[in-house]
Amino acid sequence: MISISGQSRKKHITLIWPSNPGLVMAMPISLAYLTGNLDKKKYKVDVIDCVLNKIDHDQIVRRITRFKSQVVGISSWSINFDESLEIARAIKAKYPHLPIVMGGPHVTCYPDSVMKHEEIDFIFRGEAELVFPLFLEELDKKKRRWSRVPGLTYRTTAGQIVRQNPYLTAKLDDLRLPDYEAIRLDDYLKKGYRLISSQKRNVPLVTTRGCPYGCTYCSASLINGKLVRSHSIDYLMKQIRCLYDKKGIKSFSILDDNFTFDTNYAKEFCRSVIALGLKGAEFCTTNGIRMQRGDRELWGLMKRAGWKIIIIAPESGSKRVLRLMKKGLEPRIVPPIVDEIKAAGLRVTANFIIGFPGETRADLAKTTALIKKANIDFANIHFFQPLPGTPIFDELVRKGEISADFLPGSYEKGAARYITKSLKNFNFSRFYYRTVIYCLWRNPAYIFYFLKNYSLKPLIRRLISEFFNMFNFSFQFIS
Repeated sequence: MISISGQSRKKHITLIWPSNPGLVMAMPISLAYLTGNLDKKKYKVDVIDCVLNKIDHDQIVRRITRFKSQVVGISSWSINFDESLEIARAIKAKYPHLPIVMGGPHVTCYPDSVMKHEEIDFIFRGEAELVFPLFLEELDKKKRRWSRVPGLTYRTTAGQIVRQNPYLTAKLDDLRLPDYEAIRLDDYLKKGYRLISSQKRNVPLVTTRGCPYGCTYCSASLINGKLVRSHSIDYLMKQIRCLYDKKGIKSFSILDDNFTFDTNYAKEFCRSVIALGLKGAEFCTTNGIRMQRGDRELWGLMKRAGWKIIIIAPESGSKRVLRLMKKGLEPRIVPPIVDEIKAAGLRVTANFIIGFPGETRADLAKTTALIKKANIDFANIHFFQPLPGTPIFDELVRKGEISADFLPGSYEKGAARYITKSLKNFNFSRFYYRTVIYCLWRNPAYIFYFLKNYSLKPLIRRLISEFFNMFNFSFQFIS
């Protein structure tokens, strides 16, 4: 462990946000929550953001040395787990006794696989904001009893791995507000961070956690549990008011998996936002909503509260594929609900997944037909990738289609790591381009909306990526 003798008695903690292969710049809101819930009198935190600064492994180690870190925490998603692991290895090579803790969606869903790597000393499953401080307190004791720390997975002195259940915060209002300064909010905004907003000053916002649904491809319920837990409306209004007044934030991207699950809660939220009277404020539900959980009154309130667009997630136009996904949705309900939302003066974009295991060209034709039938403004196409811990991942492992240590690639690139056998010779990038061109041909005004509300760099990068993937595939197929 690095010595900090002669310095303040605050424990020095380094939190690392690794780079990722995706095309979208993701702000480390989880690290903002983690830092915001640490006692500033006891702990000094340094957040190393590899997305913002393109920091390599040697630079990370040098920064840890300068900061005299006593604990290192690394956040990890499945798509960047390899990178997170390489960072841990680089640190351990220099400081073999420095405790390394890993958290995030990947370790929550796939703890046994992660703990096979001895570079990782501990992992937190679930939500760590309130239990990470308990871990730090236990670390200071001579006789440590890790079982006292909920959500912690650890090794005994004999090397046995002890895995505790994920920790889920019972009352979300017990959480302090995220520390946006720690994650350098202004630097993200200067670099063009934007999630569906015409306002340059925008932040992610969490109002609820949890997902009760059982979609086979999704890890939401594994990460945040099946019980939907909500912040109080009063808590959220104070947070929004503070960000608006003190930070000049005009746009709020709600990251919830199920913002409209409780329609009465969503309506109360909208009414309270309207009552705040925030001039120019905008809201969006970035991860989409379950379209069955809403009505004309809610769409109207969302419009008045500052929503300009609603994202829905039909995922497929094929009944057969939707049954395989356990989505609990009939394609026929999509067009009338889209019309209902648009009648409130809102735009509608729809999320679709292509390449689901067992999907055929006939199924994809039904997805195209639904896109044409429903009066959506745009279709967001995502390429299926199996997420560790999900039912479909486990099924593919059992069938021998992927290995147990499989890691997904980016959901935004046609050159995916997993391709279902039934679509081996299918050009996914061509499907993507045809869909984009069709949507813009049908609704050319959406081009201007796109330019105004989306960060252009990731959009341009994806268009270029899919363009080359499309022709690269064609060349390989001809060869």
